[in-house]
Amino acid sequence: MKYRFFAMFITLLSLTVACSDDFLKPEPLSFYSPENSLLDKNGMDGLLATCNKVLRGEYYSHMAMFASELIASDIAIFGGDDDNVPIDLDVILLPDFTTGLSKDIKIAQYWTAWYNIIKYTNMIINRIDNAQFASDAERNAVLGEAYFYRAFSYYRLVHQFGDVPLVLDEIKSPRLDFYSFSRESILKKMEEDMEQAVNWLPTSCPFGRINKASGNHLLAKIYLALGDFDGAIDATNAVINDGIHSLMRTRFGVYKNATYLTEGFQAYANGGSIPLDVIYDLHHWENKASAENKEVLFVFIDRADMEGSTDEIVTMRNCTPYWNRVGVVKTPTGVGGMMREFDNLGMYRFIGRGQGFLRTNNWMNYDMWKEDKDLRHKQPNWWRMEDLVYNNSALLGTENEQYYGKHVVSQNTGLDSIRCWSPFSNKFIVPDPRVQPNGYHSDWYVFRIAETYLLRAEAYFWKGDLANAAKDINEVHQRAGCDPIPASEMNIGTILDERAKELYFEEPRKCELTRISYLFAKTGKAYNGKTYSLGNFSEDNFYYDRVIEKNHFYREHILNKNGSRYKISPQHILWPVPADVINANTQGRINQTPGYSGSEANIPVKQYPEDYSN
Repeated sequence: MKYRFFAMFITLLSLTVACSDDFLKPEPLSFYSPENSLLDKNGMDGLLATCNKVLRGEYYSHMAMFASELIASDIAIFGGDDDNVPIDLDVILLPDFTTGLSKDIKIAQYWTAWYNIIKYTNMIINRIDNAQFASDAERNAVLGEAYFYRAFSYYRLVHQFGDVPLVLDEIKSPRLDFYSFSRESILKKMEEDMEQAVNWLPTSCPFGRINKASGNHLLAKIYLALGDFDGAIDATNAVINDGIHSLMRTRFGVYKNATYLTEGFQAYANGGSIPLDVIYDLHHWENKASAENKEVLFVFIDRADMEGSTDEIVTMRNCTPYWNRVGVVKTPTGVGGMMREFDNLGMYRFIGRGQGFLRTNNWMNYDMWKEDKDLRHKQPNWWRMEDLVYNNSALLGTENEQYYGKHVVSQNTGLDSIRCWSPFSNKFIVPDPRVQPNGYHSDWYVFRIAETYLLRAEAYFWKGDLANAAKDINEVHQRAGCDPIPASEMNIGTILDERAKELYFEEPRKCELTRISYLFAKTGKAYNGKTYSLGNFSEDNFYYDRVIEKNHFYREHILNKNGSRYKISPQHILWPVPADVINANTQGRINQTPGYSGSEANIPVKQYPEDYSN
């Protein structure tokens, strides 16, 4: 199968190389002239494909950047211990990034990625009127998609770093005079852009491209971030009622005619067969970009046979436990029971080489699940360690042979329960045919209509309409086989719980917690009897209280095998701006995030539009 949209990466190779560096750092003028490429829809589509690839890179590769959003949140931590990487965020999250951030919190990479997308989209937006298009509709669709990628990048930037430089024009010569703009004024500009974009984006388009529903979904998030709850309701209504997208409630996709799974390791681990359901269909790797899937709004496309594709989503390596660590998981007789080997049971091939870098906490794994019948927390959609089996072939032919192929049991002595023993989602199982199965090419959700319902529920909550908030949450909650949640139990915690259950490794969790924290500080609404203020936002905030409440690793300063303890602080609601970016900007002032070294030299931030100039 050929995906022509992504084949445009090849034709844009020279542009990609020329534009690969962060434009907020000084760089010489490129020899490449975009006047030679951005002349028509094909050229601009190629640059949009580059934006897609940069964004897609957040989810893909070894210890994907996206894991940082979960590690710095209420649901997970960095489980690695073999590189002596500190896990105290006071040590890790520093502006100079000198303490081994390659596998845990990828802050500098995020900054570079978002500003590269902003650079590319500014080239399109600023050159749109000089290009040739077959029609106004064709022109506007390109412009709407460029607005989407730029707004998406700024939405993430301001909830990762706070006040950041606002760049709306193509950079044609080296600049060292950037200034930080307020988060709120940046969001208002993105709101203005997206209100236009949703009128231009197509109602339907190939998977991987941006449609009107995706635009309205992003617009709803921006409205929520600005406290415009009626606007968020209108934008989510536009998605939910568009007549095209809907929650998947019945079986679909490649296994829709199979009531039970009876082949492969997952069936073997469940006594030979296991009943399938719509949640399994929804997250099966072959169904995410299926024409039958009406739930998907925006999905990344990545296939092994796709022209221009070089990414691999190594979710089995990053997100499943280090079950195969030699000598850790033992039989009841104390013999090593699990190995990284191609056993005749098919477990290593199916589960892959888990490394446990992303480790969910006890609340995410156990405490938040109130109903045993929740389909999202049981097979075939959720794995307990006890679902795995002893696969060490060295057991065969010995007195311990009886354990081979039998379900593992927890041993209290010597078991690394941080990295090697924890439940995991079936979302992460992606068949990998290679010698070392880490997880392979796969599509991945960015926006689903399930989140749209949860965004509308949140807007209703902030307005005090708990009945409608409960109604929307229950659309998602009951789809998973659960009983309805009454309006009397509706609060931000209930909404965040449902987001964690439904959107694990889909939502940027830290960004959403930060966005909600701004709303608590702005509205004065209480959480557990406590109110917050923008005046001391980086010192006392909902984000920190929520993380400490739910993430026992940070609350209890759990000791990792590498000798350091998990710690987090209130200022981590926002991440530090890379010091080299600030230091290189000698003719302007990019403020450091409050609470980090260098922030004492901050100056008042600028406001858009009154302080903006090219």
